[in-house]
Amino acid sequence: MKKLFTIAALAFTISLSAQQDPQFTQFFFNKLWVNPGAAGANDAICANLLGRNQWMGFDGHPRTMAFSADMPINSINSGVGLSFYQDKLGQISSTNVKLAYAYRLKLGSGRLGLGVDLGYLGKGFADIGEFSPLQGNDPIVDQLAGSNAGTFDMSFGAFYSNEKLYFGVSATHLTGQNFKFDDNTSVAPAQFGAAQHLWVMGGYNWEISPDFTLKPAFIVKSDLASTQVDINATAVFMNRFWGGLSYRLQDALAVNVGLNIWKDLKLGLAYDITTSKLNQYSSGSAELFLGYCFKIEKPTVKTKFFNTRNLSDR
Repeated sequence: MKKLFTIAALAFTISLSAQQDPQFTQFFFNKLWVNPGAAGANDAICANLLGRNQWMGFDGHPRTMAFSADMPINSINSGVGLSFYQDKLGQISSTNVKLAYAYRLKLGSGRLGLGVDLGYLGKGFADIGEFSPLQGNDPIVDQLAGSNAGTFDMSFGAFYSNEKLYFGVSATHLTGQNFKFDDNTSVAPAQFGAAQHLWVMGGYNWEISPDFTLKPAFIVKSDLASTQVDINATAVFMNRFWGGLSYRLQDALAVNVGLNIWKDLKLGLAYDITTSKLNQYSSGSAELFLGYCFKIEKPTVKTKFFNTRNLSDR
């Protein structure tokens, strides 16, 4: 029960100021949810799903699910996408749904996507039965339990990629609006900030041999109060199997593995070993990835010849 009090207090304190967005060890598989400029960057119809259990061992530990899907519209040099995530930390849940559009410019050997997404960002609290306040008759708990609030959300991003590398810069939750929870009691409305985030990401495909490619990647996340840095190096074998190592600054070491199950259907797993003081209470973090991409091939036009003398066609 003490762990529940700890994580609940932590969640409440962070959220009252400005809660950071969720984190993923396999961030390189789902770029759209933090950068709308990546819409259509794979030149294929792609769908990705990530599920994460963070700091297992805590009651009320963070649990996050993120989904994204995108596709190019080459006829108008554009890409479109949909992203969604749901995060639960203690008694607090967050939901984010966004539609993205990117205009894709030819630049050198690759393309630069300039994108924007618009959507909904919501927060909610569990029912009163799931709270265990240290002091009884807590007016804040009574006010917030079972309540929900939402606000308009907007992000902007620039994303460049070619066959060898990618690099992106984005800003999320640009409106920075507050959630206001008010149950018409004598308690003043509680306000939660939608923290603005800055993201920088990049990666490179280093083909060492036809059967072996090394893919270093990084992502930096900042809410202007604190900054998180993730560095990963993943080796791909025979374009089917992969394994890698990650380091999250002052937080965790991680290993990730995966394979192409069937054609372009991918499965990935990651496990984080906590290196901060939380390792005394946490058994680590686990993450699952599923992804699928396919390209729409243009049908081949066959010409029929009807006149064998001059091979004229109709």
